Amino acid sequence: FEDKIHKGATWDNISKEKIRNFLKEADISMRKIVPRDILTSLNIADGDGITNAGVLFFAKDPRRLIIQAQMTLIAFKGLGCRCCQRWVNHASLVNRQAD
Repeated sequence: FEDKIHKGATWDNISKEKIRNFLKEADISMRKIVPRDILTSLNIADGDGITNAGVLFFAKDPRRLIIQAQMTLIAFKGLGCRCCQRWVNHASLVNRQAD
């Protein structure tokens, strides 16, 4: 599913802000954000379009393109993942705004 090109997704659907947040979390600095280049380098886009994974991670409104879109985050006790709590809080905030 995640590797298939989403036929309805266009580059206008992709959020530069979500890409910027991803790059910041990954501690990658870039002067210019070119969504096509970044998603292609992550193997979630190619010359044919954007994959379902690309839509789920970086679309401005993933539920508009994939109605059943849902994200479940799991944090395992003892692994010391500091970023997990930020993502859980962010996902909760996004879900509240979408409702």
